[in-house]
Amino acid sequence: TWISDFCAGMSLADNQPSEMAIFRRVVQTMRALAQAGHVILIGLGSIYMTRDMPAGIHIRIVAPLEHRVRTMAKLRNIPEAQARKLVDTMDAGRDAFFHRYWPHRELSPELFHLTLNSGIMHEEQMVDSVLPLVKPLLHVPA
Repeated sequence: TWISDFCAGMSLADNQPSEMAIFRRVVQTMRALAQAGHVILIGLGSIYMTRDMPAGIHIRIVAPLEHRVRTMAKLRNIPEAQARKLVDTMDAGRDAFFHRYWPHRELSPELFHLTLNSGIMHEEQMVDSVLPLVKPLLHVPA
């Protein structure tokens, strides 16, 4: 099965797969999950991996830097100065990842059906905003 192939490809056997081979396998896996449906893919360039697939909804969640730092500090129970360094490191890693695998594509707002700001919206508000987009795909009565 594809999951067996994926696990075999990720193993640390004698023949270690190249970084690009692992990346291609991740793309294949994410696309297979999206094709199966009823799945939520978060990050890892899933916007680019599934953009051409029908019936997908692409949502971007953003927040101001200060909100992200405070949230990280609270989640990790660390000082805000340490949380800021962690957020900066994560942002730099995300930018490097996108630049490495999609060097000529910009993560522009036009790629997404909806962008939500978690710095000014509560989780319930975000869910309420997304449900009208998702329900028709699930064939769930309103």
